Amino acid sequence: MYAALRLRVRELRLRSAHHLAEEAAAIAAQRDLDDILRMIRDGVVESGVLDRAGVYVYDRERNLLCGTWGTDRQGNREDNHAQVLDPAQVEHGPIYRVTYGAEPYVVTHDYTERFSLQPDHPMYGVRSHCAVRLGIGDRLVGVLVGDNLLSDRPITEEDLALVRSFAAQATVAILNAELIRELSVSRDHLDEEVRRRTEDVQDLQAEIASLLQAISHDLRSPVRAAEGFTSQILERYRHELPAQVARDLERVRDAAVRMGKLTENLLAISRLSRRNLERTAIEPSALVPQVVRELRPAFRHACVLRILPMPPMFADAGLIALLYHELLENALQATAETMRAEIEVGYADGAYYVKDNGRGFDAEYAHTLFDLFRRYGYDEPTVGAGLALAKRIVSLHGGKITAEGAPGAGAVFRFTIPPSGEARPAEAVSILTHGKPGS
Repeated sequence: MYAALRLRVRELRLRSAHHLAEEAAAIAAQRDLDDILRMIRDGVVESGVLDRAGVYVYDRERNLLCGTWGTDRQGNREDNHAQVLDPAQVEHGPIYRVTYGAEPYVVTHDYTERFSLQPDHPMYGVRSHCAVRLGIGDRLVGVLVGDNLLSDRPITEEDLALVRSFAAQATVAILNAELIRELSVSRDHLDEEVRRRTEDVQDLQAEIASLLQAISHDLRSPVRAAEGFTSQILERYRHELPAQVARDLERVRDAAVRMGKLTENLLAISRLSRRNLERTAIEPSALVPQVVRELRPAFRHACVLRILPMPPMFADAGLIALLYHELLENALQATAETMRAEIEVGYADGAYYVKDNGRGFDAEYAHTLFDLFRRYGYDEPTVGAGLALAKRIVSLHGGKITAEGAPGAGAVFRFTIPPSGEARPAEAVSILTHGKPGS
């Protein structure tokens, strides 16, 4: 008879161990912390190792144990999320010892008597009780408590071994879930910060665009008037004017022309922020000659212009024409005093380019090339808004634009237009960049 009883106990214990192993595997696959805590409670009770169980998580900031899922006096699952325990209230009690001491578990076989519990106490009648620490090393995660109130069976070493093994696996799952939750919170905070900063940038860009439009509109009339009046004076009275006065008027007229170009570029930049791209298939090799014909009358110096075969691009035709207009105008201005001026337009290494053998630029000032109102530190007849406009157009298409050059050795401007047709918001315009980096 005793052999049969021992065999029965062994079968029950194996069944409990198998159940806990399956529950541990299921817990390991979970990512939600509350689901894991509920499954820990259910696993212990449903395996038959303990009649009742409760799981508490440790709040490091408040130094308290917070309830999650437990069992009522009838053995039913109970929501204990509103329960908070202060382990220090029962000094040297089981929970206190596994929380603050070095003991991984505490088993008590006369719980009600030892702690003089009264009949109205929720733990009254419990004799065999255990508290198991949930943690790894010095990291305390929580406490698993359980008892055999319903069966009044003693908690054996074999029972405790099963519970501790299960608790160790559950601890890893809890730590993983906490890490995932922390990462999720950090990601949400980062997403919110990115969203807020993006809104700030968009607001700033809108303000810049409005400012540029207002400035350029206000400047148009007086600039045109200055250009018109000086041109008329020079045409009608040049022969009557002293040579120095005529030269001074020519400088005023040329400055007014450059200022007029600047205001037009400012207007174009401000309009870009409100423009939707109308993408079509474009043949740059056919588009560039049209742009050159528009520009050529303004430049009287001899120049060899080579237009090499280029692959088509999917982009806004009007903006790409404006892009080439600014890059070619920049190249023509740069080669105005070159003996044998050469400009080449083509495609290589995944980028379209415009190359010239003009005056070039000092690499020290390359960071200012695409800024509005740039100044290199030496006389420069061009205005920065043209290249700033070029950068804006490329950015609207989701591409990049770069420049390479050296003084007296020409320059090459390369830009990319992504073939996917995916655009991104234009980058903010850099304004008033002067001098050397860091100055």
